[in-house]
Amino acid sequence: MEKLIVMDSNEKRIVRGFMCDTGAGDALRYLHSMCEYLESTDSAAVIYCLPGIYKRCEQLIRHFSMRAGRGITAVAVNDDMKLHNALKNSGAELLFHPFDTTYLEALTPPYIFRFPCMEGLSAKATLMDRFDGGIHMNNCVRDHLVLYEKPHCNSNTLLVFVRELDRLPEMNLTPELLSTIIRAADKYGLNPVFTGSPLSDNLKNVLSGIEVHELYPNASWPDYYTQIVDISAYDVAIGINSGGLDMVEAAGVPLIRLCDFHWNRKEEGADFNRFLNSSITVNVRSRYEQVSDITDEKVMEAFSVMMSALQTSGRDCGGKIINI
Repeated sequence: MEKLIVMDSNEKRIVRGFMCDTGAGDALRYLHSMCEYLESTDSAAVIYCLPGIYKRCEQLIRHFSMRAGRGITAVAVNDDMKLHNALKNSGAELLFHPFDTTYLEALTPPYIFRFPCMEGLSAKATLMDRFDGGIHMNNCVRDHLVLYEKPHCNSNTLLVFVRELDRLPEMNLTPELLSTIIRAADKYGLNPVFTGSPLSDNLKNVLSGIEVHELYPNASWPDYYTQIVDISAYDVAIGINSGGLDMVEAAGVPLIRLCDFHWNRKEEGADFNRFLNSSITVNVRSRYEQVSDITDEKVMEAFSVMMSALQTSGRDCGGKIINI
C-alpha cells in the first residue's frame, strides 16, 4: 500500500486546513474537494484535527491521500486552543475547513467560527464545499478514494439506516415507514440488516417475529473508512437523507435515499452530491425534507424502480441517479 507523502517544512506548495467535529458526509465532501484542489495546483496538504475527528477520519484521510496531488497529512491536536495555535503558527493566508456544524455560529454564509478556532487570526477561513461555488466538486469520489480491503459480499441484503436523533426529529424513521420498508424487503427477497441509530422500542415492536441483525451492535461504530469498507459488502441500502447515506454512495452500494430535498434548492440544484455516485441512487424527493412527505406508495415505487434499474444496468453503472 502506498504511504503518505512526507513534506519538507519549507515546502511552499502546502495547503492548510482543519477539521473540528465533522460528520461523515461533510468529511467526504471536504476531502474530495481537497483532492480536486491539490490535483489542480500540484500541491500537498496538512489538515489539523481535533482528537474525535482524527480518530474517525485519519484512515479516510490516509486513503484519500494516495490519489491527492502531492499528498495529505493529518495532524492531531489535543484541544481547541492548541488547534488555534497550530493554525496561527502555520502562517497560511487561507485555511480550508469542512462544514463543522457544532463549531459554526450560523448554518448559512457567512460562517463564523466560535472561539478559539479562528479568533484573532489574519488568515481567512474558507469553506471547501459546494456552498462556495462548487469549483472543486468535479469528478467522482471513487477517483480519489480506493477501497483496498474487499469484504465478503452479503448477498440478498438490504442495509437499513435508522435515524432517531434529537436534531431535526421530523427526519427520524417512524414505525410506519419501517413497516413499509420491511414489507418491500420481503417482496424482493432482501434480508434487512440495521445500522445508524440504535433501534428504539417503538421500532423493535415493528420487527417483532423477525430476527434482527445489526451491522454494529451496541452502537460500536468504527472510523469512517472502515464503515465505508463494511458497507460495500451489501447489495442495496435505504435510509433518510444523512451522512450515513453519503458513505453508502462512496462505497458504491445501490441506494434508496428518502427525503431527498436538495433537488429543488436553487444554490445546489439537481446535481447535488453527484460526485458521490458510483452506482444507482433512487432519490425519493421531499418538499420539506421530512418523513411525513414519504408515502407507502413512494417507498414501494422506489424499490420497484431500484430493482428494475439493477436488472437493466447492474450495480456498476457509473453513477445513475433516478429522482421520483
